[in-house]
Amino acid sequence: MDGDQIQDISISLGALNPCVVHAAQLEELLRGKTAQQAAELCAATFPVEAKLRESYFKAYKQDVVCAAVSSAVNMAVGNAKGETA
Repeated sequence: MDGDQIQDISISLGALNPCVVHAAQLEELLRGKTAQQAAELCAATFPVEAKLRESYFKAYKQDVVCAAVSSAVNMAVGNAKGETA
């Protein structure tokens, strides 16, 4: 963190695909954003690197991943600021 802005972030997603997915494009979008901006962006942006295949669960996975990443980013920002849950 640099003040209220995210300076550096790393996002990896497991249990979504057969291999761990590194969400580099989403990380780049989040750099320089405030915690609130990052949470809103994560909630609305599915990591393109995940490349989900067509299945009955695709829409569910997209919704859950966006919410989970948004929550995780909020927790990480809180930890970086020294806040406790």
